[in-house]
Amino acid sequence: MVKRSEGDRKGLFGLHSQSGFTLVELIVVLFFIGVLAAIATMVYFKFIYKTKETVAILHTKQIMKAQELYRAEKGVYTDDFSELNMPGTAPSGGGNNVRIYEGYRYTLSVSGGLEEDSTWSLRVEPEDGNTQIRWFYADQSGTIRYEMGKQAGPSSPQI
Repeated sequence: MVKRSEGDRKGLFGLHSQSGFTLVELIVVLFFIGVLAAIATMVYFKFIYKTKETVAILHTKQIMKAQELYRAEKGVYTDDFSELNMPGTAPSGGGNNVRIYEGYRYTLSVSGGLEEDSTWSLRVEPEDGNTQIRWFYADQSGTIRYEMGKQAGPSSPQI
């Protein structure tokens, strides 16, 4: 009887069996890890964009309510964020009618001075001009509208 040493074992196809991985196996594994990382990154950024959009919509609703409260009290709308009563919201500013909040620029405009002629509009656009997320528009009609990656307006689709 021939005694075989540890290194003489035959593998499945009669080749010598060795522990470890081949270069091809390592490359295949690294390729799959790269694909999974790319997918995870895309999902992560999509989640971040959706979260920012949700915050922008909620903030727009607060501004809409504050405008209506202001009009009920003063008889006209305002284009000055500091005059609107929005507790818990402290966007930074670039002027009285422009605010930056969570990556979006909010621009408030008013036209007409008389109570019956007074109208307002709000443009909510990504501060960096990102075309992968929605841009919003709201006005005294109480409807929020959006466009994907470009400026929204009164004729844009409703949310």
